[in-house]
Amino acid sequence: MRSKIALLVSCLCLSLSLGCGAMQKAAKATGAKAVDNTIAITDLGGDYSKFADTDFDVFGAKAGENQVKITYKTVSVSSIDNYNKEAETLYAQYVFADKTLDRASSDLAKALNLDASKTFDEIAKSARTRKNKDKVSAIQNAENLKESITVALQSLADMPSRASGLVDTGKALVTNAPKEMAKKPKTALLSDVAVSEIKTSLERSQEVVTGAPELLKKLTKMKEIIF
Repeated sequence: MRSKIALLVSCLCLSLSLGCGAMQKAAKATGAKAVDNTIAITDLGGDYSKFADTDFDVFGAKAGENQVKITYKTVSVSSIDNYNKEAETLYAQYVFADKTLDRASSDLAKALNLDASKTFDEIAKSARTRKNKDKVSAIQNAENLKESITVALQSLADMPSRASGLVDTGKALVTNAPKEMAKKPKTALLSDVAVSEIKTSLERSQEVVTGAPELLKKLTKMKEIIF
């Protein structure tokens, strides 16, 4: 036990003198390790599982160049790991909703023979004209698109309040994480990694608080057009 403590102290002293690179090496020397995690669409909940391995799975390989990768690190401290997982999962739901709107707008533009660069409002206005109603009903993958819009809207309904709560939790964790990490030798040297991960999750939660209400309005309008 004394040898482990001595190793930790010597590593800490070296890290303080040499900076972050030394901190990472010291963490490795004590066996401390941050684990990388990648969000899959199945992590978002049962309603999302139906889209796994389809071209509606924006987190999967079939999305090609449009694939979105959302990652976070775990540091073996439950309060921090659970927060990052919850925040990143919520952010992934937000991204899914945003990409669903992009998909719906693109499909509408194609069906109406419109320039894809047109704004959402321009596309929506064109879709509502009488001469274009039949074209709207003939959108490719309409059923899958309807399902993705429905799932996205269900998540968006309470997303701002959920994200707001995560912002509050994240702010508290940024302050408390170093103390929590210091409780065990193997996690003490991962304090900088933990705080960095929390800050990333916090920023993404703030993005959801800001962007979700407008996204909800647009997707609701899209549902009225396509359904």
